[in-house]
Amino acid sequence: MRHCRRALAVLAVSLSLAIPVRVHAQGAVLVTPTLVRIEIPVGRSTGDLWRWDDRETWDRRADYRWFAVLGGDTAYAIGFTHFKREGAEPRQGTFGELLRAGQASLVQVTGHLERVLIRVRPQAFGEDSLLVVELRDSVVIATVFASRPRQATLEMLSPYQPFTRRTVPVHYEAF
Repeated sequence: MRHCRRALAVLAVSLSLAIPVRVHAQGAVLVTPTLVRIEIPVGRSTGDLWRWDDRETWDRRADYRWFAVLGGDTAYAIGFTHFKREGAEPRQGTFGELLRAGQASLVQVTGHLERVLIRVRPQAFGEDSLLVVELRDSVVIATVFASRPRQATLEMLSPYQPFTRRTVPVHYEAF
């Protein structure tokens, strides 16, 4: 019964967004003119207790990094990072608390230079065992997806999973 209610809730959200919301265990990138939805596997349930700023993580290093990288003349990466600040004490909490401790961002990559586009604020949240990152700026979406990349490379790093790369197709709807 619980799964039926969840399926109905996902269907209701899907209808309100005007794109199909699909949960992909391997990850997904869905694009419309007004919404990008990126699903990145995090290696465990987002409902579990999470820890960050562990003593084993070096200061000024990312202990969490989940991004979808889109190629082209200018590449873009959309996702989430949590960096351990120098001298930070170990913390634990919900997945939402971890997300608030880090930063969802859109990064422009040109050659070896990476630039965080600070005026663009993707929204990040957990869903089952996925990080979901959504971008709702039609001008930015048109720019990032102008070359209509056919695939994205998901990059995943956390204390719960070694650094992993996975290529997934980019699905377009009315774009």
